[in-house]
Amino acid sequence: MKKKIVVYTAISGDYDQLKSPEFVNENCDYICFSDNQSLKSDCWHIVPFKEHFEDTTLTTRHVKLLPHRYLSSYEFSIWIDGNIVIKNNISNLLNLYLENASIAMFKHPLNRCSIKDEVTACIELKKDLKRKLIFQRDLYYSLGYQDGDACIPGTCSILRRHNEKKLILAMEEWWMHVRTYSKRDQVSFPFVAWKIGIPFNLIEYQSFKEYFLRSSHDGENFKDRVMSYLFQGGLFRVKTAHGQFHIEHISEENS
Repeated sequence: MKKKIVVYTAISGDYDQLKSPEFVNENCDYICFSDNQSLKSDCWHIVPFKEHFEDTTLTTRHVKLLPHRYLSSYEFSIWIDGNIVIKNNISNLLNLYLENASIAMFKHPLNRCSIKDEVTACIELKKDLKRKLIFQRDLYYSLGYQDGDACIPGTCSILRRHNEKKLILAMEEWWMHVRTYSKRDQVSFPFVAWKIGIPFNLIEYQSFKEYFLRSSHDGENFKDRVMSYLFQGGLFRVKTAHGQFHIEHISEENS
């Protein structure tokens, strides 16, 4: 019998190594879209990318934002970034957060509550061209977008009933913004949700740590690795050895 739930991810090149879930739900299919022919897994079904872009980030974003194009035979989809390990039964989240909405995400781990703050952070971390980010920020506010009281969602995990018509409209719009402006999807999602008028649920960040473990991407630079540890929560220390920086987690018991 065809399963209703799919967990999926996308990996381009060697940016991430495919991570096996610590908890496997037999009621879910697990699909990894990739151009890396060396990927092997006993859990994940490896599927080649259908669309390719010069920027590999856009190649993975295309899969990430448009599950209705790739996974239309499933009722529910759960996206996870390639650096995330599943450690609990994530189908529980669908029952909790997709009852009254077609999309749900976790709150931003650093409690950013405005597009302005997200753009500033992206510029500082050199996540995209400064001129692109500033243009996009100013455009959104000029079109009437106003920041609310809620946190901006983090997009490393996305729960969706992805075949709903209004959500498809929103996801196509989201992709258009990522393709046209900055590729930073956390910048564009709040505006798109406001413009299309789709309700979405924000999940408390503490729940993220109950269901997932987030590591740094294999291709990340030093600043990105620090951000990964901040996202994961808890304490960490930065050490140097032979002129290289190393980051290690500190358990709360030993702090």
